Amino acid sequence: MLALDYRGRGLSDWDANWRNYALDVEQKDIIETLDDAGISEAIFLGTSRGGMHTMRIADMYKTLVRGAILNDIGPKIENNGLVRIKRYVGKLPPLNSMSDAVALLRMTAAVGFPGVDWEDWTTYAQQTFTEKDGKIILRYDPELSHTLDNITIGGEYETYWHEFKALRDTPLLVIRGETSDILSTETVNEMRRQASHLTFVSVPGQGHAPLLLDQQTIGAIVEFLENCP
Repeated sequence: MLALDYRGRGLSDWDANWRNYALDVEQKDIIETLDDAGISEAIFLGTSRGGMHTMRIADMYKTLVRGAILNDIGPKIENNGLVRIKRYVGKLPPLNSMSDAVALLRMTAAVGFPGVDWEDWTTYAQQTFTEKDGKIILRYDPELSHTLDNITIGGEYETYWHEFKALRDTPLLVIRGETSDILSTETVNEMRRQASHLTFVSVPGQGHAPLLLDQQTIGAIVEFLENCP
């Protein structure tokens, strides 16, 4: 199993040029990593941007995606959710401890995640922040905020319906947070219409994107993987 951090995120290096935080560049990184690992087909689990990559890769590399799990992402991304994300990406007030980081997440995201308990908030914070030289910092390059520069209230953006067609005959699990403002129920319904074999899971009490920590969702993912041919 491979768990990839795109450049500028997680354990990957930050790019000196934020313009390289682009889908085409990231996709090239993904394909090169799979080639280096000798992987010619795989089941992809993509959260948010990762799901966009999954749809694009399925369209461009016809035999690579053996199955797909899309976590709170679809061919159409809702403007309201993008505007909300733009408000906080790359912005971080001074934090003195991981407890402060947990409190910050709860304060800013609790409305969309009423079903998340303290333990999961702590896990979420540890995935979002890290401690370095006695300071709490983001686990991603703040320059990633520039990728949202063109997001405006009421804007219209690229859709991925063409790319999604490549998954119509592929084992497919779609996960949506019950309060998601990125993946709408209307988009899910159209995805189900186009891919009749699609399995759908709604995660109660969570928004964008479900943390994949609850047993119901983990169980659905395990069952999907076990049934993939």
